[in-house]
Amino acid sequence: MHELTVLPDGTTAESAEDSSVLESLRRHDTILTSPCGGEGTCGKCRVLLEEGSANAPTPQERGLLGAAADEGSRLACQTMLQSNATVRIPAASRVPNVRVLTGGAPRDVPFFPNVRRRTFTWERSRLEDAESVVDVVAQLLDARADLRVDLAMARQLATGMEDGQTYEATILGNRLVAISPEGVDEDPLGIALDVGTTTVVAQLVNLTTGEAVGTHSRVNDQSRFGSDVIARINHSVAEEGGLDELREAALSTIKECVAMSGVDPSHIYEAVAVGNTTMMHLLAGISPESLGQLPYTPVVRAGADVPAADMPMPFNDVASVHLMAGIAGYVGADTVGAMLAAGFDEEYDGVRLLADIGTNCELVLQRGAEIVACSTPAGPAFEGARLEHGMLAGPGAIERVTIGDTCEIRVVGRVEARGICGSGVVDVTAQLLDADIVEMTGRMVNEEDAPESLSDDIRGRIEDGEYGPVFVLARREDGDAVYVTQRDIRETQLAKAAVRTGIDTLLHSMDIPADDIDELLIAGGFGSYLNTANARRLGMIPDIADEKIRYVGNAALVGARLALISAEMRARGEALSRRVTHVHVARLPNFQDRFSEAMLFE
Repeated sequence: MHELTVLPDGTTAESAEDSSVLESLRRHDTILTSPCGGEGTCGKCRVLLEEGSANAPTPQERGLLGAAADEGSRLACQTMLQSNATVRIPAASRVPNVRVLTGGAPRDVPFFPNVRRRTFTWERSRLEDAESVVDVVAQLLDARADLRVDLAMARQLATGMEDGQTYEATILGNRLVAISPEGVDEDPLGIALDVGTTTVVAQLVNLTTGEAVGTHSRVNDQSRFGSDVIARINHSVAEEGGLDELREAALSTIKECVAMSGVDPSHIYEAVAVGNTTMMHLLAGISPESLGQLPYTPVVRAGADVPAADMPMPFNDVASVHLMAGIAGYVGADTVGAMLAAGFDEEYDGVRLLADIGTNCELVLQRGAEIVACSTPAGPAFEGARLEHGMLAGPGAIERVTIGDTCEIRVVGRVEARGICGSGVVDVTAQLLDADIVEMTGRMVNEEDAPESLSDDIRGRIEDGEYGPVFVLARREDGDAVYVTQRDIRETQLAKAAVRTGIDTLLHSMDIPADDIDELLIAGGFGSYLNTANARRLGMIPDIADEKIRYVGNAALVGARLALISAEMRARGEALSRRVTHVHVARLPNFQDRFSEAMLFE
């Protein structure tokens, strides 16, 4: 273990030899820009190695850094310390304004996308011994025997090709969908979509190279119809035209993401979409009514390939959309994508737990080849909703809270505080517990009952609110204050109890004690900025050592990308969805007892 000094912060962190500087900084709440999730492909997590030694930069890293590599610049995600060291973090490497994870767990996969671009030189003489023009083209392309063309392509082929001319052919699955002279068209693109309840993330991928060429995100326009899936389901059922409104809202958000990229939509030949089961139903225009009532059975859960024009999505006219398979009503395709990214399609020598903590918390437990999964309704508190001053993790959101003799906060964007996001409310709840301002039952004490040991500053922050005590985190220049209320604590209590109940249920289903967990993988935007020490303090997660915890970012998006660039991984995802045993948490006879116990803070 090496000591890492961080400038200009003046803080220190521990860094293991097998951990990158990026991972070490993240464990100590110093978050760097890393759109690729630490894959070493974006070049954004730059730091200056001022003292100490580390592994040599790879050619790829040098290529990204250019001349800066000779001046001590490194990519934090590719740097493994070999001694105590000092790094300086440039302002440009800090987390930007919009904080949506766009990377995840990297994984090597066979590169064989469903869309392929191949070249051939037309030889008219071959027609003499051929049954059709399509047969000749298939031979020249060395394409599959079942290559098909639609009517539009057949008409194009009928106009004739110039003998000796080199052409480029685009093949989608077993369909020949485009032919043009060599060099005329740009490389075909694909798009990986994570259609979340709160946010839609789109990653454009060059299907010739497999490289990501841009990632963009927008708040899901469906949010105006409600912050959680239950509200969306209710709107789709109760309101005339509600289903169409929700589908169009999701499609418009995707269209905005594509517009942000600046690419020509006609270059996009395929999309792979993941999301929770409700989002996938809404995206496909399928009523989610059955998901809003017992036994919460989806209409479909298998993967499907549909023409983009049928949805409709703003891509090439011949483009296809692959909707990844889900597992159950509340364990969806996003979980399958995350599992694929984390390698759950392979046996694991030990016990590992994957937790995607958000409005709906999906949990997956693996021991060897055995996999069980469940979901729990954590509610939108971790997304900043239903809190008095809750907000998404954007500029002005309090994301870190430390309470001692004073109350120290960290605000996204380093601007004046406007509210508090999910990671901030976890922090403040844990800190108030440590200060005995919040009791084990979740009750917040008023100033009169507060411990005498509190400093004047902390005691002065306890005020009487409309519905009970509040704790003031920041006072704004306009005289307003940002504070947490008793109700906020209750919402956090309910959310953390839901997460812990799900974890305990899965462990009990496989007769595994929490101490036997070898690895906890935390996925999703909120989870990746979670202070695990404070999460343990609340009892949200078991008492697992930090070295067993790994952040995998937006693993669902990574899984969608894997399915986009690899036919084998797409097939593995489908098979994985059928292998998982789904546990219905709320149907178990001891659910209420387990949930009531989890409501208490530890």
